[in-house]
Amino acid sequence: MEEVVFDHLHATAYRNQPLGRTILGPRENILSITRQDLVNYINTHYTADRMVLVGASGVPHEELVKLAEKHLGGLRSAPPTSLAAELAAE
Repeated sequence: MEEVVFDHLHATAYRNQPLGRTILGPRENILSITRQDLVNYINTHYTADRMVLVGASGVPHEELVKLAEKHLGGLRSAPPTSLAAELAAE
């Protein structure tokens, strides 16, 4: 119910604007999403060029670099595109 309350709040506060739309989308879209849709989305959008790694506190820089290489080193980068072309594709 908490999500529904916030959906209604945002729909009222941001009428006729993208911020007023639920992040989940319409029910029919949610019910039609397949596993392959999610895999395709992740492969397209979760790429190295869209990520930022930040270290805070007492993490030694060299250790952070090693961990990043180990866990994130295999991520691919998407080919460069213009924002207009990217938005038009979605």
